[in-house]
Amino acid sequence: MNYSKLEVAIVHSDSFPETIIKAISDEVSDENVSLTIQEYKNGPMASLEWFIPTAFALWILKPYTETILSEMAKDNYQLVKKIILAGANKLIGKGRMVSVHVITSTNAPQKARNKYSITFSVLMTLSSKYRIKFLFDDSLSKEELEDYAGKIAEFMLSNSDDAIMEIIRANGNIAIMNMGICSYNSKEKEIIVLDVLKDRN
Repeated sequence: MNYSKLEVAIVHSDSFPETIIKAISDEVSDENVSLTIQEYKNGPMASLEWFIPTAFALWILKPYTETILSEMAKDNYQLVKKIILAGANKLIGKGRMVSVHVITSTNAPQKARNKYSITFSVLMTLSSKYRIKFLFDDSLSKEELEDYAGKIAEFMLSNSDDAIMEIIRANGNIAIMNMGICSYNSKEKEIIVLDVLKDRN
């Protein structure tokens, strides 16, 4: 692992358009980014929809040590925000370049089926075994995406792993797949932690 660079992975389904993958990866590429691209095979998945991999995801590995975290908070806020917007501006909202649909059971909650994009998400991997997934509402405007991306960058770079886990446990849970789920409250302009055992119903 290169500790001097931000570790980023693009993970996409095998049916995702290559032209869009290239367009986003070109924007993500930076001398301060170590970028890898991974493909997964599309197919049936038995899981709560919030935990199903989106067709395109940006994985960002959170720095391990407080020293590196402090330096990255000073130097890389704009970089992390730019990386998130490289995907969000192309895959969320009215001007999105592609729209992905998921076929769910007819008795799945309507709220769970429709509220969040199945096309795009951002995932943050902590130094422990836990991950945080940031869901995107397809109705967000460009201005709201800009603010949300900045909030994710700040959340990632300004908090230690322990502080993040305290926030998740206090407001939601990590009972499923060691993953915390977050989204954006556009009215309050803040990140919210979802309780996957309650909020999806």
